[in-house]
Amino acid sequence: MKQNLENIKVGDTVIFSMGGIYCSTIIDKVTRVTPKQFEVRSYRFRKKDGSMVGDVYRHCRLATEKDIEDFKMEQHRNSLRNKICKFFKSYQNIDSLTIDEMEKINAIISKPQQ
Repeated sequence: MKQNLENIKVGDTVIFSMGGIYCSTIIDKVTRVTPKQFEVRSYRFRKKDGSMVGDVYRHCRLATEKDIEDFKMEQHRNSLRNKICKFFKSYQNIDSLTIDEMEKINAIISKPQQ
């Protein structure tokens, strides 16, 4: 989705994706603006259409409130997933669970996948 970003300024929040197989979304603020381009972190984009300089497949656009909310929820989900994975890698941690806690976990993991 191309967007004209001629009026973009330092501090505006933008969104773009990086990576191929393990695609990650980046939401950050514009750090520098030139007459034809702008920078976010170390990435440069064209003002006329938001395309990344040196890469025809990546585009940047202004981030909406929904984009920011979705990004924060995904970050929170990833954080929880990592904590849970780390917890279950240690048998000591599993041994500390009560039977009720283990039954609740079993009920969650026994649910059919949608």
